[in-house]
Amino acid sequence: MGWKFKTGIPIYRQIVDLVEERILGGTYPAGGELPTVRDLAMELAVNPNTVQRAFSELDKMGVTESKRTAGRFVTADSDRLEQLRRKKAKSILRDVYGALKRLGIDRTEIESILQEVEHDSIL
Repeated sequence: MGWKFKTGIPIYRQIVDLVEERILGGTYPAGGELPTVRDLAMELAVNPNTVQRAFSELDKMGVTESKRTAGRFVTADSDRLEQLRRKKAKSILRDVYGALKRLGIDRTEIESILQEVEHDSIL
């Protein structure tokens, strides 16, 4: 079946985002082994070269590391992962905040809506 990719964004970039999200969300824990290129390519129904390119990008970002003959692993550097988590959260919030401001919603109303969302999430 494969993954549903968005048009206009390179597939390898979307795979980087997906794996990064899985890492930051704990699906792939710090220091843990990642799926093989072949396994992830099969899961996502893409060419293994595309997954390899995404993994190479994650290596450059310091999110993953390849250990010769042992596989590829999530970095064990918890500080690095926390930096990335905060950077990702800020990016998401910037987008949401900008969209809400364009709707004419001020900070006070945003905070009120956020409290409602938090309350709804608890229920």
